[in-house]
Amino acid sequence: MSASHSVDKTEVSTHGAARDAELLEAMTHRYAQPLTLYARSSTLARIEDADALMKSFWAQQLARPLMINEWRESGLALRRWLVHQLLIHARARLCELHIDSSEQEQCNDCGGCACANAATTSTTSATTCATKCPTSSTPLPLEPHAFEHFERAWSRAMMNAACSIAQAALESSDDAAAWNAFRLHFLEGNEYAALSQQLGLTVSAARINARRAHERVDGALRQLLRDEGVADEDVNDELAWLIEVSKR
Repeated sequence: MSASHSVDKTEVSTHGAARDAELLEAMTHRYAQPLTLYARSSTLARIEDADALMKSFWAQQLARPLMINEWRESGLALRRWLVHQLLIHARARLCELHIDSSEQEQCNDCGGCACANAATTSTTSATTCATKCPTSSTPLPLEPHAFEHFERAWSRAMMNAACSIAQAALESSDDAAAWNAFRLHFLEGNEYAALSQQLGLTVSAARINARRAHERVDGALRQLLRDEGVADEDVNDELAWLIEVSKR
């Protein structure tokens, strides 16, 4: 019995690690553009180039072995947690790069975040300064305008991911006709009368096929939201919000 339990625990652990790895890969792919867009459309762009900021942000996040666990323990939806982490990282970079004089005045452990002389401060000492500064772990304020840009890009990334999942599932089950009808109607805006002729179907059949694929996309979106930490009771509201934002 104990051997069986040991195997079960190993299998669960392996499965969990695989899911975390998949989530991490999806996270870096799905959030690369939305987070970069936030950085570009906010005052974070004054700290350093958005691409450079995001490069250091992802390097820091991926170097943390417990990052996924920290996110889950936060209770936040993944997109909100990542923006929060970006704002913490930006605050630390601000301290490291000695840009904001008000930050310099608040660091008492090292005589100012600029370590008194930015020209003679090494990268190592600057980083040490940032870790000592009491404000470096406090996130910068969220900027609503930039967050709106972020959410639009995020919603489209989620839509693209859900469509890819649905398309793969439909094609693997020999139901490419459903995906084609969905793509032509919902993604490309064709009327059923026109696309039915293109696909060699009746209007009724084309509509049924498109709706069948739509259900797949809807299901994929719901699962993606759950995977990103949205509670079951909040999925309907989050899905409605995602669809609304994606149309802006």
